[in-house]
Amino acid sequence: MKVKLDSPEYYINRELSWCEFNHRVLEEAMDATNPLLERFRFAAIVSSNLDEFFMVRVASLKNRIAAGDYSQCPAGLTPQETLSALSIRIHRLVEQVYQTIGQLLAGISEEGVALRTFDSLAPALRASFYRF
Repeated sequence: MKVKLDSPEYYINRELSWCEFNHRVLEEAMDATNPLLERFRFAAIVSSNLDEFFMVRVASLKNRIAAGDYSQCPAGLTPQETLSALSIRIHRLVEQVYQTIGQLLAGISEEGVALRTFDSLAPALRASFYRF
């Protein structure tokens, strides 16, 4: 039997794959068996990745749509189909990020760690940040 290698069933859309990868990173932030600060780090990685993803990948998709590009990726999706599928997944991902960060903030509070805004710091401490 000869395999048809250009068949979309053999490919995963790279943007949707990115979402799945970042969901797996977020699962590490949600995993209570991981140390609390490590969980924050995982949540921060997902947040940072989201910023870059929107600046680069989503912007590129929007540019392709605006240019009237209806070509399909190897997975068989057009830019508009990809953007629509991303919208659903990313909304869900962002909701989970916010829920996770809320839980983590409650967790550090229970550990006696207090978060402060920059403006609430003593003037001398605020000034020390400007030296860098």
